Amino acid sequence: MATKLIKLRKGEREFPIDKLSDLENYDGLEVMGGSMEEFPDIIEETKHLKIFIANCPELKIFPNFILQLENLERLKVKNSKIELIPEIQIKCTHLKTIDFNSNELKNLPLWIYSLKDLEEFSAAGNSIESISEEISNMTSLKRINLDRNQLKNIPKSMTKLTGLNHLSLEQNSFTEEVRNELFLNYKIWFN
Repeated sequence: MATKLIKLRKGEREFPIDKLSDLENYDGLEVMGGSMEEFPDIIEETKHLKIFIANCPELKIFPNFILQLENLERLKVKNSKIELIPEIQIKCTHLKTIDFNSNELKNLPLWIYSLKDLEEFSAAGNSIESISEEISNMTSLKRINLDRNQLKNIPKSMTKLTGLNHLSLEQNSFTEEVRNELFLNYKIWFN
């Protein structure tokens, strides 16, 4: 199967639901561009999806219906104006990849820390100020990218992520003491 790409024209504010008529032939949906600030609730049309990608520069409201997609493995909502991801009960508990790069997030929802199958997590280019100690529950994590945020430290519990082989934390607000600790624990160099 493949991913269906829907490109929205500049100034296009409404999601073209009619373009989903053949979505059952795809296992992924990628939506790009436009001036849409929020998605309509298209859970019925998308409930079989394994991949959902939104790259919509004017998107302000996180599309909650995505979190109800039980088969979802890869979630990317990036390059948007989203400030908040809802703290709700989720059904997409087998996610393997999350990419929330280049939004306006200050916090991460607690449900993220319960994703035991998650292998890759990226939320670079936001304003995230802290990561919960609960990150140690994410035992399958191999890659984390939190570059260009407002982090002042990272949880000590991250040392329990024994499968982690890539940790990127450039351009955060770490003190020299925290930088030294990161070097000792993870061999991370900072310029």
